[in-house]
Amino acid sequence: LAQSPTPDEAAPPSLNQQFNSLSRDRRAARDAADRLTLLGEQKARDQQYREAVETWLQALDIYREIGDSPAQEQVYEYLGLTYATLARFDVAEDAFRRQLAIARYNEHFQGQIYGLNNLGGLLLKRGNPTAAQAVFEEALTIA
Repeated sequence: LAQSPTPDEAAPPSLNQQFNSLSRDRRAARDAADRLTLLGEQKARDQQYREAVETWLQALDIYREIGDSPAQEQVYEYLGLTYATLARFDVAEDAFRRQLAIARYNEHFQGQIYGLNNLGGLLLKRGNPTAAQAVFEEALTIA
């Protein structure tokens, strides 16, 4: 004979239990993404740029999933700098623009300044001093 469930077994998890479970899952995901970000930094220091990019893209997926926009902003900066090092200027510019967009959305003024300076440096490297000057002036205004 099967036993009927006890009241505790039959009851759905409480809101607190659900929140704690989600919070633990989010913390675990964040820890994994942070480890990937640090691993990417190490790979970049070791000049393993392609491996660094792959690692950061994995971290970025996790940060997006858990909604951690400040971490996304940081990873986009790493990606932009690394893509620029690899002379992949189009994707570097895209990464810097995404970094800047997140910083603007979050009203992170220091992040906006870094993003604009990164973008301006890239525009100079690409031979567009007029656009670079406008970007640097915007960074100066924010500063």
